Amino acid sequence: MRDFQKSKVYHWESVNGIWGSKRLSNNQADNLIEKVERYCHCKATPKITFRKRTTSRGSSTVIKLNNSPTIWLVIHEATHHIAYAASEGDSHGPKFVRLLIELLHHYKVADRNQLLRSAKVNGIEVAKANIIRRIKLEKEGR
Repeated sequence: MRDFQKSKVYHWESVNGIWGSKRLSNNQADNLIEKVERYCHCKATPKITFRKRTTSRGSSTVIKLNNSPTIWLVIHEATHHIAYAASEGDSHGPKFVRLLIELLHHYKVADRNQLLRSAKVNGIEVAKANIIRRIKLEKEGR
């Protein structure tokens, strides 16, 4: 599947504070990923690595973060992992963006309504609000 709104999402994140959010130690980032995974009932624990590079990546098996990542970046990459593990992986598509917004709101990084308004202004497609509930129910076998 083509990552049709990747550049829009990166721009949207930059105008909403990804670069200015709180930096975490590697240990804090590790702990946050564990909390996010538990919150979403994700049983596929990723391998987490830290590196000196400036780019980070999240997939179904690995989360690679730069040293001292921002809280927003940790949640962004954890969202990739959760979405792929739940077969909802659409890179930076509507399901990913909704999951990211819900997680940023849940962990008090950003306000849900402000992010939704900003996404709309920036032309970003966002899936319906039931995605986290659906992921949790699927993981619980309901």
